[in-house]
Amino acid sequence: ELMLPLSVLKDLHEIPGNMTCADCVKRKPTWASLNLGVLICIECSGVHRGLGVHFSQVRSLTLDALSDEQLNMLRDVGNETANKVYESELGEKKKVFENHEARKQFITEKYTELRYINPDYKDIIEQSRCSGSQKTSAAVQKLKNELKEASIEH
Repeated sequence: ELMLPLSVLKDLHEIPGNMTCADCVKRKPTWASLNLGVLICIECSGVHRGLGVHFSQVRSLTLDALSDEQLNMLRDVGNETANKVYESELGEKKKVFENHEARKQFITEKYTELRYINPDYKDIIEQSRCSGSQKTSAAVQKLKNELKEASIEH
């Protein structure tokens, strides 16, 4: 039995970027990192769990019950917005992994080392970590608002 109604899962998949895992090319991800506000596939979810809850709080969209607050975090950010922040310096690197170690290296570089992050946003993400992982998606949400304002201005 699904803990989340299928309609909610469908709605989450309709958020820009969410039909594909935030970290690889797998379609229709059924796992989430609550504090990052992204949907991820089962393979990437295992790596996220290994990062520790201070970096990524992983839940299954089909097995775990999620609170309204947790669902709102997922609705507020989404894969497209998060990746504009965490992958802005990624360039042409393909997110296709030959093995688990390559997947683990990329995800570690992306979220713990912040290797591909937009430099303008690095400080805010690092500060949000110090104040607790709940704040990470709040930081990304602030960035989302800035990106919206910037696109309106141009």
